[in-house]
Formats: sequence, structure tokens, C-alpha cells
Amino acid sequence: MDSSPSLKNITLSYVFVAAAAVAAWLIYTKTDPGALIVNADTFTVFAPFYIAAQAIERTLEPLAARWKNTTVEKVELKRAREAKKLAEAPPAAAAPAAEQISAATALVETAELALAKAKAGRAIPLWAFASVLGLLACSALGLGLISAVSEQPPAGEFVRTVDVLLTGLAVGAGTKPLHDLISRLEKAKENADPTT
Repeated sequence: MDSSPSLKNITLSYVFVAAAAVAAWLIYTKTDPGALIVNADTFTVFAPFYIAAQAIERTLEPLAARWKNTTVEKVELKRAREAKKLAEAPPAAAAPAAEQISAATALVETAELALAKAKAGRAIPLWAFASVLGLLACSALGLGLISAVSEQPPAGEFVRTVDVLLTGLAVGAGTKPLHDLISRLEKAKENADPTT
């Protein structure tokens, strides 16, 4: 049994993200929000990205709790592990039977695989929903990571648009990957700046 999500699931997720990228591009080019400028002395330059990522995570939290939850698979895995424990340590008068242990081990493996498949089946669509929201939010607000760390805004409109779209995907990925990316950008900027 394969634990990976179905091809249909993955394809639909990518279709939704691609449609959101087109919608984000249209929103950005039609509204032309310009770069978001913040006062770096009183407000960290990366705060809007964290706020957007947090908002998306909180927005998807109820959906993630209800949609395709893995409760049944977790219960089945727990039961299979308990059955295996009983098979390996029967009452004192009886000796463990090799067939029972083998069957219990196979049940545990099947339950683990079912849980992994259920988790994978949730992860891809939730990533797609978060990416859709990230793309739309960044295009509407004009959020761009490259613009935020550059001395001067990107020269061309194409580069600025790509910046906003890539930032939308980064924001949609959530706060942890975004934090790692921002930490690396800050470190690279400090290393490139001779005054720090």
C-alpha cells in the first residue's frame, strides 16, 4: 500500500495554486499597490510577513481541524500497537506465539501506513489553500521580501511582480519556513554590509 497522496489530489492542488497565482498577478497589476514602506526604527521590516503568515495559519486552523482529520487512523494504530503488546507478552502461563506476533506486527505496519497516507492526503490540499491565501494577500498588499531587504526597490515591474508572487508562496508556507528564510536574508544582509 502506497502512503503518498493521490495524483488527482496533487494535480488539483497545483491547479488551485496556479489559478491563485494568475488571480494574484491580476490583482497586483490592476491595483498597483506599490511597495509597502514601514519605519524600520519603530517596526521591524519583516513584521508584515509574519502577520500575513499568522493570519493565514489561523484562517486555515478550523478547516484543518475538521477536514479529513486522522482520528480514525490514530485510533486504529493505537489498537494495533496494544494488540501487538499483548501478543508479545501474554499471561504468565502462556508462551508468546510466533504467528500471533507476526500478525500483530503486520497490523501495526498497515495502521502506520494508513495514518501516513491520511496525513499526506491532508498536507497537500492544506498547502494549496495556504498558498492561495498567501498569493492573494501579498498581491493585494504589495508585499515583497526582495523589496523589503533591498537598498532600492527592484527596477523592473516584472521583477517586482515575481518578488510579490514568490513572497506569497513563502507566506503561504507558514511562519516556520518564513522565519528560517528571513533569518537567512538578515544574516546575508549583515555579512554584505561593511558597517555591521
